[in-house]
Amino acid sequence: MVTLKQALQYERLGFSFVPIAPKRKLPMRRLLPEVDGKPSWKPYLVERATRAVIKSWYKRHHRLNMAVACWLGSGRAVAMLG
Repeated sequence: MVTLKQALQYERLGFSFVPIAPKRKLPMRRLLPEVDGKPSWKPYLVERATRAVIKSWYKRHHRLNMAVACWLGSGRAVAMLG
């Protein structure tokens, strides 16, 4: 599990991440933005969630894991946090 404090530290370090359901490896669809009328994690490939968005995730669901959103050429390794 990743705490709000930890999530905000990752954001401050420049990571883009997606909220993941506890004990699962699937994005929490109800916390994701909609693209073409469906929840999607893809916006986090090009833009990081703001501190306000991250805080709103934790107001709605206080137990979260995170997956770092990476893309080819990002220079980042993929990691599951929590």
